[in-house]
Amino acid sequence: MKLKLLASGLLAVGLISSAQADIIIGTGTTNNCYPFGCATGWQPVYQQVYSSAAFGTNDILINELTFYLDPIGGNGGTVPNNATFTISLSTTAAAVGGLSFVASNNLGPNNTVVFTGLLPALSNTGELNLLFSTPFSYDPTAGNLLLNVTSSNGTDGNLYLWAQESSGLMGRLFGNSTDYYGLVTDFGTLTGAVPEPSTWAMMILGFCGLGFLAYRRKNSTTLMARRIHS
Repeated sequence: MKLKLLASGLLAVGLISSAQADIIIGTGTTNNCYPFGCATGWQPVYQQVYSSAAFGTNDILINELTFYLDPIGGNGGTVPNNATFTISLSTTAAAVGGLSFVASNNLGPNNTVVFTGLLPALSNTGELNLLFSTPFSYDPTAGNLLLNVTSSNGTDGNLYLWAQESSGLMGRLFGNSTDYYGLVTDFGTLTGAVPEPSTWAMMILGFCGLGFLAYRRKNSTTLMARRIHS
């Protein structure tokens, strides 16, 4: 029974290390239809850079993006562009407000496509939730985070999402323009997906304890058996 309880406790430590958490960048002061709610004006690529300072210093594993409908009502409806989107994330050397007009120069060497396909309908609470096909591992100490969006074969939607300007935490490239502006973005992350060293140490000590208890139990059983047969 003790062995089972100890094993369950160690398993719980492992499960806790992969808890879901959100990091939201931006507070929302205005709205914008680029790039998910209007098909023209931002092509051929939309990029949004996020300051690494907003993410802390620990590695994170991002597995979802969420954008929010303007709660005030904004300029339009709730229908996203009907287009095939390709969305990628990378660690970039570009500064907030310092994106190059050549979009490819902003991409980091670890650029990873995380979403491809049609955009889903908004949730009942006005959220555009994009679940990743491939989670993205981000180290904030290595540079800022870059969102890269392209689309093809699309038609206009009517969707204005919550955005913020002049926050110092975001900047964007759209068409041939850049500015200090960006969509409020919720990063769904798996915190502690890789256990901390202290967690590994606890688990190793725990398994050593399990081994020792099992060894003692085996020896006690063997000794009792010998006494019975002697």
